[in-house]
Amino acid sequence: MRVSELLERPAINEAGENLGEVHDIRFSSTDERPTQWTAASLLVGMGGFAARLGYAQGSVSRPAPLGALFGWVSRRGLEIPWDRVVAVRSDCIVVSGTAGDFGHPQEESTGKGDR
Repeated sequence: MRVSELLERPAINEAGENLGEVHDIRFSSTDERPTQWTAASLLVGMGGFAARLGYAQGSVSRPAPLGALFGWVSRRGLEIPWDRVVAVRSDCIVVSGTAGDFGHPQEESTGKGDR
């Protein structure tokens, strides 16, 4: 499967609730296998789009009004862990849980194990 097959596809939960479109995918690797990357999470909704542009949590310099706007938008998106993906269908991605179960896109971690 290619990343392009997941982007802009709607994410829904098992009850059929639309959680938003996938705007980005985060990947991670480990120190044991630094060249092997695996999907870590889906960034969904307009907040996912803001994170894709680098505006989540201030990782991009911008004018104050844009910072406020994109900060607000990023809090409206969801970051869905990849292990919550139940199925990838031709028309959507099905995940387990509800919107309240997921956090918001955050600035990418620079901690050990995240790349």
